[in-house]
Amino acid sequence: MDNQERSRKNLSSVLKALASAGQRRVAEALGVHESTVSKMKSEGEFDRFCLLLAECGLKVVPIEMRCYPEKDLDAILTLAKRQIEQMDGVRSLAWGDD
Repeated sequence: MDNQERSRKNLSSVLKALASAGQRRVAEALGVHESTVSKMKSEGEFDRFCLLLAECGLKVVPIEMRCYPEKDLDAILTLAKRQIEQMDGVRSLAWGDD
């Protein structure tokens, strides 16, 4: 994925979160008027900020998400698959007489 695409995904996440949180609440947190947040949005400030994040190798994710290195996830998935395969073998032994 190139940085332009990552930037678009960042922007989409930011805009969804802004809509969910509400511009008024965000404006209050920033100490600005709600119209300032609206102006930032319409003038492309969020777009530029999301491109900055992408160029820095960052992405926007919801706060409840956890990020792990891909190699760690691959290892966990490999172990899980192996465990499932072993369980299937045990099941076939246990139910093989039917």
